[in-house]
Amino acid sequence: MSDRKHYIAVDLGAENGRVMMATLEGRNISLRQIHRFVNGPIEKDGELYWDFDRLMREIKLGIKKTILAEKEVQSIGVDKRACT
Repeated sequence: MSDRKHYIAVDLGAENGRVMMATLEGRNISLRQIHRFVNGPIEKDGELYWDFDRLMREIKLGIKKTILAEKEVQSIGVDKRACT
């Protein structure tokens, strides 16, 4: 049995997002970018918003790609950088 474990990290920035796969094997960790996408605001009623529906589609696509690459994933983490 391998001690290799895979984790998904989702990073949402002001201009782009990405889905990464982290692999922990023993005391070693490696990172691989699985999916990258553009993130930009949409305007609604004179206000700027993140396009949540599109972001969710992109995140789900990245998760699907990761699962296809490695069947067993331990957990998923999401980080959003503060934008001012």
